Amino acid sequence: MSILIILVLAAPVNCNALRVEKNCNGRVAVLVDSSWDYSHGWSETDYVGIVRELTSALEYLGYGYDLVDEKTPQQELERYAILMAVTGSQGERILSYGKGTGRPVVVFYSLGAELAAALDILPGDFVLDKEEERPLELKKESPLTAGLMSHHSAIPWWGAYEHRFGKEAEVLLSTPNGLPVLVEQRGTAGHYIFF
Repeated sequence: MSILIILVLAAPVNCNALRVEKNCNGRVAVLVDSSWDYSHGWSETDYVGIVRELTSALEYLGYGYDLVDEKTPQQELERYAILMAVTGSQGERILSYGKGTGRPVVVFYSLGAELAAALDILPGDFVLDKEEERPLELKKESPLTAGLMSHHSAIPWWGAYEHRFGKEAEVLLSTPNGLPVLVEQRGTAGHYIFF
């Protein structure tokens, strides 16, 4: 999965997301939940593994990042050039960043009820695909998917959420069963990339 994270991260970051503007520190904020609620089925090791892969990909790409959590003041959070959320429990903060800055928000791992409702997304369960050798399907070319399928014949993956996205969202990459893997949504609430 880490190669897919690197490829997905390279696109939004290279699309001038990190250009420094007034009140922007030019770094990536990786939003985590310091009191992760494991009741939804993801174990602590899975959660820590996703955070580790994400930060390793950022280091590999040479981008400065900071781990931030619910204790980080909103004004400080909004100074970051891009927000990468690895938590679903801070929907109001994520929405405030997206609306307030107009900068990209990448949502990994978990989509909380508050964020889903505000962005017209019907959350679904995670579906483990036992036939992960099958290639992912490119649904739409975009800067996020440019060259993704032509340069990499096989991208490891293990499943996807059964989320149903609203009319503002575009599924860019899906499983052979049609489950969304990479989705981009632009609208009045901001620019979001779901992975």
